[in-house]
Amino acid sequence: MLGMSVVMLSNGDDRKNVVLGQSTALSAGNEAALEQTVGRRYSHVSSPLSPQHFFYANSQKNFSWDNPGLQRRLWSGQPERAPQGLRPTPTEKRHLQKRAPRVLGTLVNIPSCLGCAPAEYNGKMGTLDHLTVMFLEGVQLTTPAQLLNSCLFYTSILDTKDKDRAPQLAPVLGQTPSSLSKTATAYGCKQNPKLYSIWEIYSAGADKMASSNDPRQWNYWVAYEPGTWLYEGLYIQGKGPELDEQVRIREYFENLSVAFANNCGGTIRVMTLDPTGLAKYGYIWGTKELPALRAKINSPGPNGVTNLIAIDAIDMTLQYMVDWNTLVATRQIAKEDPLYYDPAQLGGRDTCDQSTAYELNGQDWFG
Repeated sequence: MLGMSVVMLSNGDDRKNVVLGQSTALSAGNEAALEQTVGRRYSHVSSPLSPQHFFYANSQKNFSWDNPGLQRRLWSGQPERAPQGLRPTPTEKRHLQKRAPRVLGTLVNIPSCLGCAPAEYNGKMGTLDHLTVMFLEGVQLTTPAQLLNSCLFYTSILDTKDKDRAPQLAPVLGQTPSSLSKTATAYGCKQNPKLYSIWEIYSAGADKMASSNDPRQWNYWVAYEPGTWLYEGLYIQGKGPELDEQVRIREYFENLSVAFANNCGGTIRVMTLDPTGLAKYGYIWGTKELPALRAKINSPGPNGVTNLIAIDAIDMTLQYMVDWNTLVATRQIAKEDPLYYDPAQLGGRDTCDQSTAYELNGQDWFG
């Protein structure tokens, strides 16, 4: 036979088809040549990637299933059965418990395709260049008129005093919370007249790809949900030096908060675990929301702010008028006061706090 031919090699029960460039007889010399050809075929090693290649960084990582750190973590589910020397350390156990509810980054440095997400994602990406305070003011589901005297903020769970009190919220929430998001939102949505927390201001609808022509319909809570417009633009693109440093996501949350505060007016309420110690709180409430509200103390028109009232997150009958400048509680608001919101109205079913489910246990986006 001329040209290409196929030779069947037999080795026990294994058979390989080898395509040769020309007709050949199965002599001892040709067997050696074929074995060399097949050997090269099945032991082929790709040429090294250049430093400019997209996957270069991943290709430099060495990985083995025998890696002791990986083995300890794989055995963490049944540590009592782990071989000697492969039982997870207390630190590794703690990281494993937090890995589900929080975004921490990789536990073991293994090759991955994290870097390929931006290249494969072809949809719209939310970036800080687009998600400005001005833009976010315009996509809210409420108007400034609706928010007049109806804005409810909340602080973080900050120090030992707060953390000692927080477990008292567990019977209602099912667990000790890491933030006051659900408590504040549920309280506000059951009031009459209604109070709005930030979780009701922006859409949590089905449009997670920002495909609608109406940006008010986009979902603004999917920053940690892979494959969505915010995840690709903020989480993937915004990683800091460590995988658990989402700098751009934090700035995005700050922009959401300032935009919310800018559209609020009249009496402002803030829920906290320490209503007479409001000055101690920083984070988004103390560094972003509060300054934005203070800037409107003397503003003319309906969008200016008047009163600041702190509400105890556990005993909601405790409500205090607070000085805007010193943050000192000046008096407790009596039940007969028109500014008092009666927690006895809280008997209804939660109807407007679904968005808070995007904030996983262990996180506090806006405190």
